[in-house]
Amino acid sequence: MSVWASIILAGGESRRMGQSKGLLPVKGEPLLKKLVGVVQPFSEHIIVVAREEEKKEIRRSLPQLNNLVVITDEPRFKGKGPLAGMQAGMSLRLADHYFVCACDLPCLDQSFIAGLKSCVAENEGYDAYIPVEAERYQPLAAVYQPIHSVIESLLRQNELKWTALLNRLSTYYLIEEREWRGWSEVSNPFFNMNTPDDYNKIRSECV
Repeated sequence: MSVWASIILAGGESRRMGQSKGLLPVKGEPLLKKLVGVVQPFSEHIIVVAREEEKKEIRRSLPQLNNLVVITDEPRFKGKGPLAGMQAGMSLRLADHYFVCACDLPCLDQSFIAGLKSCVAENEGYDAYIPVEAERYQPLAAVYQPIHSVIESLLRQNELKWTALLNRLSTYYLIEEREWRGWSEVSNPFFNMNTPDDYNKIRSECV
């Protein structure tokens, strides 16, 4: 049976929000705690990648699960964005597949991840499985094979854009909207909460 790990990236500076997005309450609990609950049924390992200065507070906000760890980027790649978080998570826990998501996706639901997991099982052999919404790739709600060596090479060369990663992958599967729409129970599972206005929009329900 394939081993699945989930990597939740919570290491951003949240400049536009003005405070840590993962710690903001959504429907009565911190957003990161909500996301851990969403991915937990599908994950042998859950890895939250946080900033050093927020690591302790984030750990206190999360449930005590044996398969959950909170880490930071490796010092040599500190501050190098989402790819650094992916590299740290993949290097820490060995898995066959890694679900990678940002910490600011309040509408992500378990039905979407269940569909994603089935899609991977039915379409084996790709390095990544990336949803597409309105012709935009969603690399931070996607599944990756263990590609940490590829990511590390990019980080060493200071190539930090998603396009650089995609160009290095042998193959990737684009999950078209007509496919994933049949999985999710919400209209926009990729709605990302970047600003106070975004936060106010989703406090009562997802859009």
